[in-house]
Amino acid sequence: MTITHFIPNRFIKYLKNKLGLPSQESSLLKLKRFGFGTQNILDIGVYESHWATQIAPIFPKAHTLMVEG
Repeated sequence: MTITHFIPNRFIKYLKNKLGLPSQESSLLKLKRFGFGTQNILDIGVYESHWATQIAPIFPKAHTLMVEG
């Protein structure tokens, strides 16, 4: 077990944003600010749907198809 297991995720996210570390979420938000939009999202290898739940608030009107092998 590492020290990150004892630190709340929201605090880790806050620190990463403050330090300017790139993340998938910050990259998607940057794309949206630059005018990128999508109507459909294909999430392959869903398992626990973390990615789909992360992108849904960024592109709320997009239809998502989640596929798990």
